[in-house]
Amino acid sequence: MSATQRFVGALLTGASLNPNNLVAGSIFEFTGQRPRRTTIYAVQDGATDAAPLVTSVTSGSNVQVEANTPVPAFTAGQGPNRDQHMLVSFLSAPGDRLVITLRNTAAVTSNYRFLIEFTD
Repeated sequence: MSATQRFVGALLTGASLNPNNLVAGSIFEFTGQRPRRTTIYAVQDGATDAAPLVTSVTSGSNVQVEANTPVPAFTAGQGPNRDQHMLVSFLSAPGDRLVITLRNTAAVTSNYRFLIEFTD
């Protein structure tokens, strides 16, 4: 079984998600009763490489993407593309909590798009 969810939004200058977990309250927050392949794709627009949106990803107690990792910039309103924008792919243990933080370090409001896939 697989499941896919797209998360689209915008962050104001200097803001973080509130709560600071992109998947909080969704079916993607906890992995379920079996191990799952979790793949995360991400892009942003409206920011430069010098001051991007930054993210981190943890699954259970395992850090999958280090804090302050830049989200790749791409054409406004498009992406993420599965062949270009994979942020991370890993195996989640049963019951692991997925936490994806996002913070805007840019001097402008930045739009983001994440695509998350679970595959059994």
